[in-house]
Amino acid sequence: MLKLLSRMIILMVACVPFTQADESYDLGTGDTISISVFGQPELSIEATLDDSGLIYFPFIEEITAVGLSTNGLSNTIRDKLRDGYLVNPQVFVNIVTFRQFYVLGDVKRPGGYAYQPDITVNEAIGLAGGMNSNGLFDLSIEPESIIVYRDGDSDNKINGTLNTILKAGDTIAVKQGKAQFFILGDVNRPGNYAYQEAITANDAIALAGGLQKSAVVEAIIVYKSDDRSTQKTVDASYLVQRGDTIEVKQGLLQYFISGDILRPGSYPFQSGMTIQQALSQAGGVKNEDGQSQFFVYAKGDSSNKTPVTNAYIIVQGDTVVIEQATAQFYILGEVNRPGVYTFQPGMTIMEAIAVAGGLTAKTPYTQSQVLKRISVFQMNDRSQSNMADVSSSIQLGDTIVIGKGMNQ
Repeated sequence: MLKLLSRMIILMVACVPFTQADESYDLGTGDTISISVFGQPELSIEATLDDSGLIYFPFIEEITAVGLSTNGLSNTIRDKLRDGYLVNPQVFVNIVTFRQFYVLGDVKRPGGYAYQPDITVNEAIGLAGGMNSNGLFDLSIEPESIIVYRDGDSDNKINGTLNTILKAGDTIAVKQGKAQFFILGDVNRPGNYAYQEAITANDAIALAGGLQKSAVVEAIIVYKSDDRSTQKTVDASYLVQRGDTIEVKQGLLQYFISGDILRPGSYPFQSGMTIQQALSQAGGVKNEDGQSQFFVYAKGDSSNKTPVTNAYIIVQGDTVVIEQATAQFYILGEVNRPGVYTFQPGMTIMEAIAVAGGLTAKTPYTQSQVLKRISVFQMNDRSQSNMADVSSSIQLGDTIVIGKGMNQ
């Protein structure tokens, strides 16, 4: 009967359509979100929130996402984009996948499972394969044996029932009655295993099929399945004890790149990689004619922005930031709309005059006289000008004066 009930629960949960989290759902580590800006496809990103709680977004770089609702994050990004980038940005934040919840104890397949809105403890146990046939757990007489740790916090636990609604990040602990240990996290076969004398954490990882991906182990955490207050960090030589839960956290071999590049985001790390090579992976800079500056935040140190060259050798976990001067030029004098305009490589002075609304002079004669007096001040030397004609090409940062001198 229990086996049939478990299968029915799994089928029912699998048929529930994806539901977007409401305003009561706070984003947390492990959630994968997508961010898009209407009419700005280059500002669309997808990111999985890590322990830092930060995401990197074009123009505004770091944003703290953990603890915000989707609307809260959308409003934060919108307000920052309004500050000098877009006039009225429409920002959309959606949850692609929720962070996991965990079922521990006397179930067939303890481990982490993808959260689904409004999922109950009963459905979660069904996803974990139902109760072990040889366990000591009896739902009809021991509902207090379900302990729910809210967001995995050992100081915030409740005695759950089958109808308790779970939240993303929760851990459900079910009392077990046999000699075993549990292994969770980034292993291929998380679950419960028969306890053996003198088994190490490294042996336990091997029993669980090894690591999920080609990556490095960042932490091995051990605690008793019904008491997270016993949590401690150990190394691979730790001797597993009866009833231990071993949680393996791994960090991908990757680096991050953001700023004035075509494809900001995270990329696979390769030993000996330079910033110039990383730029190629990220599609290059936005403006090839612009001047670029390179900065690095070392892994785990978001406060120390170090200037480097494009020959800098990247370290695993680095965040590389590329900053470029704004691609623009200036046009002054006898044009209808003097001011600052976006620079386009190969642009001529005649095209610049057209962008600025044409000449103020009304007759062909006066126009020809104005066009005989064109001077250009280069970005790196404003002290003297060069004479030019309408067919001359302009450069990034040039100031073009039509028909009169700077001080006339």
